Amino acid sequence: MDGIGIHIGPNPCSISSGSENMVTRALLFATCTTGVIPRYHFRISSRKCVLAPHMQPPKRRRGYMEKTEIALLSGPSGSQRVVVIPDEVLFNGSDDFLKFLPESAKVQTLMCYMGIGDTFTPFHKDLCASSGQNLMCYSENGGSSFWFMTKASDAPTVVSHFHKLGHEVDLESHVVTLEELRAAPFDVYIAEQRLGELVLVPPRSCHQVVNSGGITIKTSWSRMSLDGLCVAAYHELPIYHRVCRQEIYKVKSNIYHAMDHYTRVVEQTEPEIELAAPASKLKQLIRLFDDVLAQEYTSQHASLAHISNVSDSEPISFDGIHCDFCGADIFQSFFECGKCLPLSSWNSEESRIVVLGDGLVLCPSCYVEGRTCQCGEMQPVQCRVMGDLLQRRDRAVKAIRRFESLADQELGYFSEHPNQLLERGVGIFESACKLYLQRQSAPKMKSCRFSHGSETSHPAPAPSVVSCKPCHASRCFTHFLERNSLHSVEIIGVADRHGNDIGWHHHHQASHQKFVSSQHTILEDEKHGRKPDMLLRLAHLAKTYTTCKPLKPELTKPGWYDQSAYVMLAPIGPSKAEAVSDFPDDVAGDQDTPNTAPTPCPGIDGPADMDC
Repeated sequence: MDGIGIHIGPNPCSISSGSENMVTRALLFATCTTGVIPRYHFRISSRKCVLAPHMQPPKRRRGYMEKTEIALLSGPSGSQRVVVIPDEVLFNGSDDFLKFLPESAKVQTLMCYMGIGDTFTPFHKDLCASSGQNLMCYSENGGSSFWFMTKASDAPTVVSHFHKLGHEVDLESHVVTLEELRAAPFDVYIAEQRLGELVLVPPRSCHQVVNSGGITIKTSWSRMSLDGLCVAAYHELPIYHRVCRQEIYKVKSNIYHAMDHYTRVVEQTEPEIELAAPASKLKQLIRLFDDVLAQEYTSQHASLAHISNVSDSEPISFDGIHCDFCGADIFQSFFECGKCLPLSSWNSEESRIVVLGDGLVLCPSCYVEGRTCQCGEMQPVQCRVMGDLLQRRDRAVKAIRRFESLADQELGYFSEHPNQLLERGVGIFESACKLYLQRQSAPKMKSCRFSHGSETSHPAPAPSVVSCKPCHASRCFTHFLERNSLHSVEIIGVADRHGNDIGWHHHHQASHQKFVSSQHTILEDEKHGRKPDMLLRLAHLAKTYTTCKPLKPELTKPGWYDQSAYVMLAPIGPSKAEAVSDFPDDVAGDQDTPNTAPTPCPGIDGPADMDC
């Protein structure tokens, strides 16, 4: 984007007074309401605004028609098609992996935007590290759009800066001003889009659009590349989980179906045919899917309930299930409660019979961080038989080995030894299931204290407290993160392997220094979209993103790392279940009031490397 439009950086260039006044005026009126009006009335109203540009609020009301779905229509039979946009950036084009999703899971990214001058979008990133395309198809009275964009690699810096301003970029709640852009510690690129011009938005580029002049109509669509899937899986989805931004694009399912597609391509190609490109993509997808499987796997999978019925001739679609707390797409594993349901779900006695997948659902990442339903009685469930996913994965490996040396053991088979998954990736569902078992059998409450005889202590639910015999002390998950920089996934996994003996003692004592020394690597991995150390990244995200916006706050409780939450309470359905005392309302790490911060232990401001 260098050389396009106007560049504003830490030492901003000058901006022409006319352009600056126009943009400033638009940003000053950055207050809006939403509603529904007929498109004809919208056009009439917008044209009146053009005739009275100096009308001031509240008399002036400007509408912006955002994200209206449009259909693809084929031309008349025999008509010629003039290609003016390269195939690799087209909707469902050669580099769009979203086309591999089955019909039941298709994501609509082809949208129409219609706006008038002084309308805008908030500062935001496109979903799931997708690549954006925006083509201005129509304009009246010189209408145009100003785009404010950042480099993709600056995404972590942008987020950090907005946190200091009290805003969350991924919640799309803030419209930036020119003054804020001038003061920002990152470069901002500005381009004016006119009729017939196509704007390409890089993955993770934070951007804002301000319309100018008369009516403009733009066609917009998103693509998901293979690199985009990697960045989404390792970096964007974990952020969405923390702040509760709905995933929408079904990233894990997309990886799975893309792997299936390239498996068939490689299988159906003769060995003498050049297969470098599809084989390379398939290898990358297998590695990516291995990390997905590790997150979704538990060694107890054979004993869990699952939605699928292996005797059915037609496959069951699981694409409509999502986490009711953070909005994550459920690909394989989740926790479910059949009691905490909306009031509308209890219309009759028959409706009280909840089918698997139709209850209140939480993803493993939410559950392992202490998020739960109101009653706390959730059960682990899986969508498919785990063996089916392992066989699909091994089939892909077998296809690769048709064309490569059998001595290449980089990709092994997991069907016979699935526990090897936990050695290669981060077992989020495995840790969540261990936490579930602890909640079934552990005493109700324990004391979180930093040393033997310490007065700095507080009561906490027993499953969220881990002891250390050499330290003669115990600590809750909230304070393990604050003082030792350890995430609950790592704590549960390591403590389960070592018990509370010397191995666990050495691990938690060294953890904070390891985290501090890895900060540069953590940020560089995020900046460049590389695969990170996921345990360190989980701890980093839990420390960084402490505010969330749960989808169903009236039915759920925030977790150990949620210091505040945006809530709009609604009535909850009748339930005979009583809230279990594992989740008291007045202890750190389990806050019943989502919009308040957890109360820290006395002395929490002590040195971070204090012994347990």
